[in-house]
Amino acid sequence: MEKLKEENQRLLSLVEQLSTQLANQFQGLQHQLQVLTDIMNRDRIIPFITEPQPKNSMTNLPLNLAEEGMEINETKPLPWSIQHSTPPPANEGFPPLRLTTPYVPPSTSMDGQPTQASTDETKHSHPKIPPIILRTKDRWTMISNVMKANGWQFTKAINTAKGVKFFPATIESYRSITKFMQNNEEKYLTYLLPEEKLLQVVIRD
Repeated sequence: MEKLKEENQRLLSLVEQLSTQLANQFQGLQHQLQVLTDIMNRDRIIPFITEPQPKNSMTNLPLNLAEEGMEINETKPLPWSIQHSTPPPANEGFPPLRLTTPYVPPSTSMDGQPTQASTDETKHSHPKIPPIILRTKDRWTMISNVMKANGWQFTKAINTAKGVKFFPATIESYRSITKFMQNNEEKYLTYLLPEEKLLQVVIRD
């Protein structure tokens, strides 16, 4: 009888050990399955385009852009960077104007109705902000982070053949971004703001 009791206790102890091991292994498998599910969901939501980066590149971050020609609509600043700059084509599509002192008509007529000039001024009170094209696509992630950190806003970004084309949301953001890119010798293309074009003087012989 004593031997039977000892044998039963030994078997119960083995069963408990096996149950504990199986429970631990099951929990480990559940954790691994959850990690794999999270990775698959994340990869399904955010497409990546990776491009080879130079050996001396400041960043090895991936280029978080859609396929070429597709828009990246954002309501917040997205993830940018830095390389050698080329001066923007000052006159591409925006010819300089001669500085003159035009006649300014009154804003209202004799009958109190707004004149044509005041109506046109109201139409141009919100000038169109030109886009900026970042020529070096692999710098977009770094530059986007800089814009986000400084609160420089833009409405959307498009991956094009010439580079990453994005649209600053305000004139202040446009000026801050272009100043940063010039100071850091960044390769980019853009146009002059409407008020800056009016200040140009054409000098002829």
